Amino acid sequence: MTRSEKKRNPGRGTFTRLLVPTLVLCLVVKTVLVGFYLYYRLEKVSWPPLALAASDDNNAPEPQHPPATETTVLTELLNKKEQQLQRKEKELKQREAELLLLKQEVSAKLTELEALQKKVADDFDEMMKKEKAQQDNRIKKLGEMYKAMEPARAAKLMEKLDQHIAVKIIARMRGRAAGEILASMEPNTAAQISKRLSESSQ
Repeated sequence: MTRSEKKRNPGRGTFTRLLVPTLVLCLVVKTVLVGFYLYYRLEKVSWPPLALAASDDNNAPEPQHPPATETTVLTELLNKKEQQLQRKEKELKQREAELLLLKQEVSAKLTELEALQKKVADDFDEMMKKEKAQQDNRIKKLGEMYKAMEPARAAKLMEKLDQHIAVKIIARMRGRAAGEILASMEPNTAAQISKRLSESSQ
């Protein structure tokens, strides 16, 4: 363009000078926008496994671990239960020992009681034997005494005795002397004594 043309169209040169920087600026902005777009597409579309893995890791449930305070409480409870069981076991063993000792004492007392009962029974038997021997001795002496008396006198004395004793005395006497005494007694008394004599001899 010649100087004469520039002088004739001064606005055309100014427009040309503004148009070039504007186009350059538009290209730069476009380039930046395209770069952001491509970067975004590459991050969101080109690597889905990484994105999914990250998403899965974020959504995965965390392992349930009891807090430290809960573990401590459970441990203390278990220790208390174990101590209680140990105390109960100790008490049971102590009671078993006491029961065993009591059983031994009762057994010893029963043994002593059985020995005492046996001794009492033996003493009683011995006493009865002695009493019987003494009674037999008295009956024997009475029989000898009544036998030495006259039958009528002996009969009157025997009628005053208990018939049980009289029967024993006459049973000891036997023979003729016993018959004479019975004959000298009242018929009713003599009959009763004779009956008892016959019953005791069977």
